[in-house]
Parts: sequence; structure tokens; C-alpha cells
Amino acid sequence: LILVIPVGLGCVDPADVTLPADTLPLVIEGLVTDQDGPDTVKVTKAYPVDGNYHSRIGVTGAQIAIADDEGNIDVLTGIGRGYYVTNTLVGTIGHTYTLSGTLPGGTRFESTAERMAPAGSIDSIYYEFIISRDSKTGASEAGFNIYTNSHIETGSSMRLQWRFRGTYQYTTDPSLIVTPMPLPCAQGCQCCVCFATEHETSPILSNSRFEGTTDFQRTFIQYIPVNAFTFNDRYRVDVEQMEISQPVYDFYFGIRRQIQNASSLFQPPFFEVSGNLTTIDGPKVIGVFSAAAVTRRHFYIKKSEVPVVLNSQPIAADCRVAVPHATTTVPPYWD
Repeated sequence: LILVIPVGLGCVDPADVTLPADTLPLVIEGLVTDQDGPDTVKVTKAYPVDGNYHSRIGVTGAQIAIADDEGNIDVLTGIGRGYYVTNTLVGTIGHTYTLSGTLPGGTRFESTAERMAPAGSIDSIYYEFIISRDSKTGASEAGFNIYTNSHIETGSSMRLQWRFRGTYQYTTDPSLIVTPMPLPCAQGCQCCVCFATEHETSPILSNSRFEGTTDFQRTFIQYIPVNAFTFNDRYRVDVEQMEISQPVYDFYFGIRRQIQNASSLFQPPFFEVSGNLTTIDGPKVIGVFSAAAVTRRHFYIKKSEVPVVLNSQPIAADCRVAVPHATTTVPPYWD
């Protein structure tokens, strides 16, 4: 049986484990930052990888809180689908934070205390256009590799994690669908323009503590395929950088190893990836809690920067269903 557990709030990655379906563990992932909130903790059920990626089951009814080292406690508010958000807490560099809670059924858990460290700086984000060829089919695909150059302060832990968010706008023509009947939303073009979002497909990590350097050059962030959807208009790249603790680094490194070795007969057991959460009583939970300052940068790749000719045929579809989880709502960060 293959488990899928969420990585990086919003994306999921696979890890191998042999367990009866009715004993799959709960997965908790949380992060508190120095940015304006709310910050988020998510509780989900692990599920087989052959299930629907977009139907992972969130767990509601949990009681979750984050406490700092000054005795302040923020009891999170559940907003549905397994998401719990902070109300007043804003992290401060140098302070420590602890996640604790009670899950439906009575299982109690607590994280180790996580100290928030400076995030360093992202000096630049840039791309390289590539054309790759499938060794089996011979088919070629154009795309962009995204990289960053960044640095951290002397004396830091030298363990960094990056998060990627890609957003693109695309336009469809639902009026072209006339069978079995025209789409109602085609009138007034209510489902013509949509926005879709993508996230990193695997934890993005770097650890230079053995090299002693504070510079991180040419860190690969994400591959973006070029097609009629992603570059129908333009593509926004957002990159966040965080310095993380050793337990958090070890958790995400373990997840990344599971992904890379997913087809290996020597795949390490899933429960080697245990995170920094301790079960006080009840069934074992899996997950991680981070306290991290965040630095971020973004840029747009314009359609005119794509050095290949894209398919210009109109897309006959309701834009809301053409790409999973697309929306007609303009993201607040889109400009």
C-alpha cells in the first residue's frame, strides 16, 4: 500500500508503507512564520496513492493550539477540510513555538519547541529554457527550469527550505461546446478566464553545514512545462525561503528520499519519517511543525519570452474544470 502525505501545505507526495487501510495514520503539518497571518495547521488522513489527489480527506473536530516561550497561547480556529488557522499569533525571530492538540477520538500530541531563525535573503530568481526528450517515446517537451541564488547570515544553521508557487491565467471558449447542449456559463463568459496554481512536487532543501558556506548558488526550485495552458497568458513564479531546524530538515529529507526511491525494492520503511511530533496518548501520528521566518521573491515569465510556437487553437472547455482546482477568482497577489 502506498501512502500519500501532504508536504508544504497544499501539495502531496508519496511514501511507501504496508498497513491495513483502516489503520492508516493521521498526518499533521504546521508552520508559524513572522509574516502577517493567518498561519495554518492541516490535519489529514493518509490515503492510497491511487486515490484522487484532489480528494484527500481533511480531519475536522481537532483542538489545536500554538504556544510561544512567553506564555502566549493561540487556540486555532477550524475553517473546514482539515485546515486550522491562527487568530492573533505572529512569529518573532529568536522566539520558540510549540504545537499541541487533541484529535477526534482523544489522541493527544505535542511538538518539540521550534526556535524561529532569520530566513536569509533571496538574491535572485531566474530561469533557463530547456527542451527535454522522453527516452522511451522520443517525444520532446519544452519547459523552464527555475533557480535561485541566495545567502544566509554567518552563524546560522545552514539548513534551508524553499517553497514554490506557480500561478497562471488561461482563457477558454465554452461557447464552442454545443453537444449535448451549450454550457450555461458560456453566456456572458462566466467560465472563460481562470487561474490555476501549482506547488513544489518534492521538498526543496539544502544543507551547507559541512561545506561552511553561507551562499546557495543555482538552487533548482521547479520545472515548469510550456503548453497552451501554462503560457496561455503569463506565468507567475513565487519562491519562499526559510531556515529550518534539524528535526524539520530530517523530516522533509526523509520524505524526499521516499519520493526518489518510490520504485526501489530497497525503499526505507515509511515510519522512519516520524517528524518532530510526539504522541502523548492514542495512535501514533506523523507530521512536522516548523517555526520559520520567511523571505520571498517573485517574477513573471511572459508568453513572449517562450522561444517556441504554442498551439493557438481555442480551448473548448469550462475553464473551471479544464485544470484541477482552477478558479475564476483573481488571486490577490496577481498584478
